[in-house]
Amino acid sequence: MELVIEMLARGYEFENIDLYRSDAHRFIVTDKGLLPPLGALAGIGDIAADGIAKARENGPFISREDLRTRAKIGNAVVEALAELGILDELPATDQIELF
Repeated sequence: MELVIEMLARGYEFENIDLYRSDAHRFIVTDKGLLPPLGALAGIGDIAADGIAKARENGPFISREDLRTRAKIGNAVVEALAELGILDELPATDQIELF
């Protein structure tokens, strides 16, 4: 936390973690600041971060269920991402609601 405070004091800014743009393990320098890696999140280990990065190479996720299945991650990882608002655009399941 001290490192983050020091970086903010020096004028660095952090972007929100992005499901499609964040690397699995490395920070990315962008025009807006630093983009943290998926693995920087509490509850998301190296294997889960790698699984997400590999699965997104095959196109966008259509639901949280699709993310969990394709990335081979557990419900706890999906819930951790959802709590931070990273999955706000994804519906819970692949099923379409008619009403």
